[in-house]
Order: sequence, then structure tokens, then C-alpha cells
Amino acid sequence: MKLKKLKRKLKSHAAKELLRGRLSMDEFRKVFSVANNDAALAELNRKLPAVRYGSTAGAWANFWDWFVANWPDILNLILTLAPLFLEEHYEEDQ
Repeated sequence: MKLKKLKRKLKSHAAKELLRGRLSMDEFRKVFSVANNDAALAELNRKLPAVRYGSTAGAWANFWDWFVANWPDILNLILTLAPLFLEEHYEEDQ
């Protein structure tokens, strides 16, 4: 993300969280000091994971991350439903 955009987002979200009461004034000042310090902002941008939206590759990557994170639940669902689909159906009129 470009530093200018990150700076704007940090300040905007900090202001919203301060108004909601989820952020103290001291924490609010710390966020603004990071947003106004270019070196700290660049370091924060480097440590943040890249957000991939707006492209097919990004959507696929986001889906894959979700799929890997939820694989145990997906596998459990598959193993629960598999016997229903593999069961042989018999005609009653034979």
C-alpha cells in the first residue's frame, strides 16, 4: 500500500475508534505519531501483509487462504456427507 494511503487510513480509523470509545487518547496520539513519522510508517507498511483485492488472482489467493484455514471443518463436512452420496439406492417396486 502506498504510504500516503496508509497514513490516511491510520488517521481515519484511529479517529473512528476514538469516537467509539475503543481507543484511549494516549493510544490515539501514538497512532498519529506513527502516521506522521515517515520511517515508522514505512516500517509498518513493510510488516503489514499485502491485501489482495480487486483482481482475480487476489480473489483466488484470498479464497485459498480461507480454504487452508478452514480445512479441518471442510474435511469434517465432506466425511459427514460422503456416506449419503455413496449409499446405493434400491427401488421399492422390485
